[in-house]
Amino acid sequence: MIKFELIESKGGLISKRVTTRTNYLIIDGEINPNWKHESFGRKIEQAMIYKLNGQRISIVSEHEWVKQL
Repeated sequence: MIKFELIESKGGLISKRVTTRTNYLIIDGEINPNWKHESFGRKIEQAMIYKLNGQRISIVSEHEWVKQL
């Protein structure tokens, strides 16, 4: 589980929604076919829509994010 305090200590802000101001969406590494029907899946879907429309947003697995720290 991502530690929100760690994100904030690196200058990140936690948001309940993906918006045009979102730079990164950190996702759990577990692939779940039910994501599409859950709020987290909607975040991934929205991030992809923004990305396809030219918005600069990175979708990163939690594992990769931790490795980069």
